[in-house]
Amino acid sequence: MGSRRAVADAISSRRWSVFAGVYLFLCGTAVAVLLSDLLGLLADVIGLSVEHWMVVLAGPAAPIGAGVWWIAVERRGAYSYLAATLFGLTATLLTGLLWTGRFIQVWSLELAAVRMTGLLILVVLGFTAVSGVLAAVPFMYLRRRVGLSLSRENDDRRIEPER
Repeated sequence: MGSRRAVADAISSRRWSVFAGVYLFLCGTAVAVLLSDLLGLLADVIGLSVEHWMVVLAGPAAPIGAGVWWIAVERRGAYSYLAATLFGLTATLLTGLLWTGRFIQVWSLELAAVRMTGLLILVVLGFTAVSGVLAAVPFMYLRRRVGLSLSRENDDRRIEPER
């Protein structure tokens, strides 16, 4: 019975990690749409010439978000709002740093060192960090309410009568 519980917990943790990645992707897409003037310029500068650049820009947030959620929350069993803010901050900054690296790859480090370009990069990273923290708290609320109550229901169903 203990091994079934461990397998069920592992599957649930993986599922919540994937949900966290998808949720972060959707939040990233929404932020990209809201800040489309500023981020559209960034997308043009780094060579994203596709029509739906907002989705491409938020794309790395899904695997990064899933991985960071697994490390920061599920693996540790830390279902706290502090762990959620750590997840949001880390995942969005990693995604932002990925695109900053792409910018440096396209335009060189010298251009990134220019005062106005550096300021633009810091503004974008600041917005992503704040949006990641703000987005992570409601997701943790959902995880705590829905996820933990579902596991309790499954525990109640697994209780076997005494013989």
